[in-house]
This record gives sequence, structure tokens and C-alpha cells, in this order.
Amino acid sequence: MKRLLEFWMKGRIGDRSMRISEENKIYLNKKLIKLKTVVSTEFARLPRTLDDLPHFKATEYREILLYTGVFDLKGSIKNSHYNHFLLLSVAIRILSSDKCISLNSIAYDLLIKFVNKFALLYGPEYSNYNVHSLIHLPYFVRIYGPLHTFTNN
Repeated sequence: MKRLLEFWMKGRIGDRSMRISEENKIYLNKKLIKLKTVVSTEFARLPRTLDDLPHFKATEYREILLYTGVFDLKGSIKNSHYNHFLLLSVAIRILSSDKCISLNSIAYDLLIKFVNKFALLYGPEYSNYNVHSLIHLPYFVRIYGPLHTFTNN
């Protein structure tokens, strides 16, 4: 999630085509500020604007990936990038849920699509081990259970 947000905010070196416009950044920041008033106390941190991206903690990336990003990013980033983000978001939500075993193959298929499209959207030089390792998550979920049971230890 961190890498995706950095691409959308800064773009690749020498390439601004994936960067969100200043207008969309302002719009997205307003959405994040508005969320502060309605975010449940179960969340460890209140949403911050994307200006604070260098200071984000893992829980903030998780909140965007699993909960708020689906709503906040729609219309703020390119449709191709948003649909690509949805592949990851839905797969990780499945693997974090009680349905992680019964829907495991769907999550696997979504992650395969995510990894394959990552190189096309962001460049093969950025499709590194961390991106590729996502396709192994469904296997580990079948062994250890939902993601939250073994990633917070």
C-alpha cells in the first residue's frame, strides 16, 4: 500500500503519468479530514492527509487498504490504478476474514492479477520480491488462518 500511495503522490522517477493531480490531491485530503469526525475508536489512528505520507504508520496503510481506500480513492486516481488497487484490497480483505479458507482461491486469483498488472502499470523494475510475495499469502492463510492471526505477532 505504501508503494502505491507513493507512486500516486510522487510518480516514478522521470514519469508523472501516474501522479494524481493537485486538484485531486486536495479533494482526497478533504475526504480524509472529513473521515476524522466519523472514524470509529476501534481504529488505532485518525486519518491524516496525504501531506503526512512520509510519517504514516503501518496501521494507517492498513486502514486505507482495507477500509477507507475503496471510497476515498474512487475518482481521485486513474480508473486503471483504482481497479488495480481494488484487486489487492479485496484479496487482502478475503484473507483477513472468516471466509479466508472458502474464498482462498478467489483471493489467490486476485493477487495473481494484481502482481501481473503491477509491472504493466508501474514498470517491471518496481515489481520486486515484495510485490511477488503477495501471491504466497493464500497458501499461508490455508496453514495459519486469517492474516490478522499471524501477521501481528
